[in-house]
Amino acid sequence: MLPGLLKRWQAGAVLGLAMSTLALSSVMAQAPKGGARPVRRSRAIAGQASIEDSRKSRNPFQSPPEMDNLDFNELKLQVGRFENRHPADFDAPDHFELLCYNGKPVGPTIRVRRGKTFHIHLANVLDLSADPNPQKPTDGDPTFPASDIARQPHDLCTTNLHTHGLHVSPANNADNILDVAVGPKGDKVNKSEFTFEYSVPADHPAGTFWYHPHRHGSVAYQLSNGLAGALIVEGSKDDGVPDLDDVPEIAAAKERILVFQLYNYRKGDDKVGRIDAGTIYNVTPDAFACTAIKMSGPVPTGDPPQVTAINGVLNPVIQIAPGEVQRWRMIHAAWDVNRNLSFYTDKDVPADDLKFNEIALDGLATGKMVEKPAVSLSPGQRSDALVQAPMLNEGETERVYHLHQDGTPATGSPHGRPQDAFYLAKIVVRGEPRQMRLPDASALARFQPFAPVGDEELSKTPSFPKGLVFSATDGGGTDTNDKLPHYTINGKAYDPNGVVQIRLNTAEEWTISAEIVNGVSNHPFHIHVNPFQVVQHTDSLGNISPRDEWRDTLYVPEGESYKIRSRFKDFVGKTVIHCHILDHEDQGMMLNIEFIPPYQTPVTAKPVALKAARFPAPALTLVDAAGAARDLAEFRGRKVALVFFQGAECAHCAEKLRDLVRDARGSTDPDTEIVAVSSRRVADTGRTLRALGVLPSDRFHLLVDEGHRAFRNFGCYEEGPKHGLFLIDGEGVVRALYVGDTPFDDTREAVRRLNNLAPAGRVSASR
Repeated sequence: MLPGLLKRWQAGAVLGLAMSTLALSSVMAQAPKGGARPVRRSRAIAGQASIEDSRKSRNPFQSPPEMDNLDFNELKLQVGRFENRHPADFDAPDHFELLCYNGKPVGPTIRVRRGKTFHIHLANVLDLSADPNPQKPTDGDPTFPASDIARQPHDLCTTNLHTHGLHVSPANNADNILDVAVGPKGDKVNKSEFTFEYSVPADHPAGTFWYHPHRHGSVAYQLSNGLAGALIVEGSKDDGVPDLDDVPEIAAAKERILVFQLYNYRKGDDKVGRIDAGTIYNVTPDAFACTAIKMSGPVPTGDPPQVTAINGVLNPVIQIAPGEVQRWRMIHAAWDVNRNLSFYTDKDVPADDLKFNEIALDGLATGKMVEKPAVSLSPGQRSDALVQAPMLNEGETERVYHLHQDGTPATGSPHGRPQDAFYLAKIVVRGEPRQMRLPDASALARFQPFAPVGDEELSKTPSFPKGLVFSATDGGGTDTNDKLPHYTINGKAYDPNGVVQIRLNTAEEWTISAEIVNGVSNHPFHIHVNPFQVVQHTDSLGNISPRDEWRDTLYVPEGESYKIRSRFKDFVGKTVIHCHILDHEDQGMMLNIEFIPPYQTPVTAKPVALKAARFPAPALTLVDAAGAARDLAEFRGRKVALVFFQGAECAHCAEKLRDLVRDARGSTDPDTEIVAVSSRRVADTGRTLRALGVLPSDRFHLLVDEGHRAFRNFGCYEEGPKHGLFLIDGEGVVRALYVGDTPFDDTREAVRRLNNLAPAGRVSASR
């Protein structure tokens, strides 16, 4: 009778992610409770605000440091203090104190080989020992976009790593930004070290990519401190894949890596500039400080000062010989502000003899060379361009130019507020003339890495049939829709338990648009793992124009839209779509997606909660993975999460068990056990436990039911084993359950319900 009795509890579930987050207590000087944070406007400080200040610069250009090992790279997250080397009249702090990698203001350049596996070992040496009781941000503050922790800044000292633009796995210890968290010393939940392993496909395009932290809730804060570095994928002449480096004129060009970083700082009483979370996020800075950096001085009002560094240097001087061709790899590695870059003469007018010759976008060869007076970069984007210096006139010993960042009117900036012009670098043409040539543009067509996505490839059931609509307001307005900040995709803020599934070996077409919200909703769209082809643009007047370019980040102005096409290849696992204005992402403008095997049907059912129950747990006697007999009755007096799953070979089963083990490890009390019942034989116990993320200290028991008798007794069998989760109190009574075609997804909720159960001899508080 029991299987029939349990039928009414059965239902499907949407796949999702249960994220366990731990926010930090603040040592930051606080703004008035409930007050809005300063209005953010791109305000250049003296030293970058005028060409006169740029002329004064004597700071030599510095390439980022390079990693020596192509296979194993080490990053250490720490705090560094860096001298401002500009003249005394440069209106900026004497020093900047930043989070940094390996003691440098910009991350080291990592070079990887196509077709190889490489590792990055990340160690977080920030210290939280002074904060024994970290707290979450205060709920109910009206300046928060939502009371849910997933939509507020948090975990500012917790980190991980994203290889932006790489086509690599998003699962396990690769580009897994949803499950991996590297905590500071003193963190009782997350380890302080992690080794990432990335296998680059043999046909991966060579090009300019980059890396940065992507721990949701702290991404903008950590990027604003300069945590980013270049990641260059290189090929070889004998691997059969054509590369731009095969072009003699490009191979002969000197490489310049330019990593653009934006510091939104305030100056402390000690004249040291520090990054203030209150100037990054649209919230009061209560409880958001990374304790590694102590703030001092008054909380700023009005526009916060900003400065842009290139490879950690303010206004570097870039040398180039007359006639020389250099390859500039430009990376917008900042959390905010669009960059429209052009060359100005020393007379402060646009240069007509120094241009960009663009050959790649977002690390992907365009198959052509386009001469441009200006290159536009939104956060996350890259541009590879050849720059050829003009010849000097007779008697002329040098000629000076300046890298100019155009000012932007409110309607064209990411936050709908004007951006001042910046002067970011000085370019000096000097030295012995060089007779170098630009390549023949017609010879570059064969280097475009992907064929266009044809109509015949497109799925008839796209994952987003109505497209993706980005909408945001920073709040503070008078309209109902603009009083409080909100950051959404398709009208919803980030749900860590929600997910949209996409089958591998398919191609889809999506429309990406930015909703009109009082002129403040412009967004760079970014998707992890798979690049996309931009095929059509519709402007704010409805004018339609075709496009043909491959990218991984696309700037979408308010009221405009793009059609993109993408092939989903090679890798299963869960990752994200989000806005690359990263304070938008941290506060809700993100969406989970999951790439599933081609034979698997995407789950479209609505999420299902655990169902309340009250009946004695059926008898269960099985052998464990080592062959020893175990009985459910032996756990009487303790609370039990009983999980029925289809074996560690099932990637989704393994993922959800890992989530449950991890969430239970940091949240349950000592009288709780997890009993997992596999429908398949366990060939290698140690390997299976490692795959499930089980530590020796975990209260975890792995049982085997190849005959599926226990599955049937608990109602988890219907033409084959089904998934099940049963929460059992200390009296042996089932108090909540789920049975379905997929694993129960909200492991955080399961742990919460488990904690509310009472052990033997006490009244259960389950609800």
